Amino acid sequence: MKRQRVMNAQGAALQTFFQQFADDFAAFDGALIASRYHVSFQAINAEGNVTFFDTPQAIAAYFQTYLDQYRKEGARTCHFDDLSWFSSGRRTVLATVTWRLRNTEGSVVAQWQESYHLLQTDGGLRVLTSSDF
Repeated sequence: MKRQRVMNAQGAALQTFFQQFADDFAAFDGALIASRYHVSFQAINAEGNVTFFDTPQAIAAYFQTYLDQYRKEGARTCHFDDLSWFSSGRRTVLATVTWRLRNTEGSVVAQWQESYHLLQTDGGLRVLTSSDF
């Protein structure tokens, strides 16, 4: 399977999904971020630790912890680039982005890459699994 970077309909949908995700970050609202995730959701951090979430409240609390930490560190905006993806089924796609959190001066506060296994639902794309690296 070849990773794609050329914009097509699927790429446009992913671009929109991640841009809205980045825009939502500014609200520092875990429930808002969690609304982009499927229940159930699995997170894998850079150390390889796996956490499974089976309620919207648990997903929201997980993200709120990170949002609170990033706010304390001075992050105010969220940006992504290096979007690449490949289809893994009729309704699923694997996508990878590089995230950069910036403070009010524009300096990078945090940066990481993350891969997402997404499912196309009636309500739009939802994250099934994410893996930081």
